[in-house]
Amino acid sequence: MSQPMAQPGNALNKVSPDYGGTRPSLSNPTLYSRYTRVVPPDDQAAKSMGDLVYGYGIRRLVIFFENGGWGEGYASNFKLALDKLDDSLDLRYIPIPDAPLEQDKPRIREMFRTVKRDR
Repeated sequence: MSQPMAQPGNALNKVSPDYGGTRPSLSNPTLYSRYTRVVPPDDQAAKSMGDLVYGYGIRRLVIFFENGGWGEGYASNFKLALDKLDDSLDLRYIPIPDAPLEQDKPRIREMFRTVKRDR
């Protein structure tokens, strides 16, 4: 939703503030010269989270993420940040449906149980 809402700022020559837009492409000043946000883009936030996790000595991590634009974008940037810090980390990257149907729920529960058993 943030990308379409960022466009009127350019057309109207007004600032378009956004409290939740995290898509890195919104940082392109050529396309969104009047766009501003109060949270960092996913790639910057994921790098900071990777630094934090690694700094705390966590070397085994499972990333469950919503399989959609927001979840996948953040999770892939988070995985990339961790891989850059140490590509030998025990890292699992597991998508879950962004709008699970009732029939998806047993499979999702089993994914959680499998990860818990594998500890």
